[in-house]
Amino acid sequence: MNAWVWSSVFHIRDFIFTERADYFSAAASIMYGLFYTALRIFDVHTRDMKVVQPYIYAWGGLCTILFLAHVSYLSFVTFSYSYNMAANVAVGMIQNAMWIYFSITRSKSNRGHWVWIPVYVVVYVCFAMSLEIFDFFPIADALDAHALWHLATVPMVLAPVNASDRRPIYFMISCSRILSMRSIIHGRFGRSYRLELDIKTVLDTPDNKTAYA
Repeated sequence: MNAWVWSSVFHIRDFIFTERADYFSAAASIMYGLFYTALRIFDVHTRDMKVVQPYIYAWGGLCTILFLAHVSYLSFVTFSYSYNMAANVAVGMIQNAMWIYFSITRSKSNRGHWVWIPVYVVVYVCFAMSLEIFDFFPIADALDAHALWHLATVPMVLAPVNASDRRPIYFMISCSRILSMRSIIHGRFGRSYRLELDIKTVLDTPDNKTAYA
């Protein structure tokens, strides 16, 4: 929500503060996506929390340090659009690769077609990103590729729902909008629709204790 709010404010009023708030909020959203993705890939929710908690804190601390380093560089060294783009795309691509790995390693299970949803979203995001990469002159001086990129991310919120039985899938769709790649040309990058369902509620449901492990 924070990323979306500042994205809206920046697109309405383009000032230095609103630009920085927009970019830094997006970077925080992407980094959080990386943090969460690792936890889901390694099935942290199925392990003894007393054992894995120190690792979670260490991983969260590393992500926080990287984010603060990114913000510090842009704030006190140089505000480089090309660096900002490269950094966010790199983190987004790492998430994409991790979600593809997640689907492939679970593809032979009996959990249904939902395991491929992350791959579908990754592919969709890559196609949507083409609107940013292959820019075109605004239609009627109003509708441009950047606006269509934002529009293209709307359907992604539907991805976490299994159409066959409508049970929640609690992996987070980060991506930029999930898996967030948020990028980009002209230094602008989109924000993300991110849907994170209550893991505890899912795990505490008897029928789902093993289905979503």
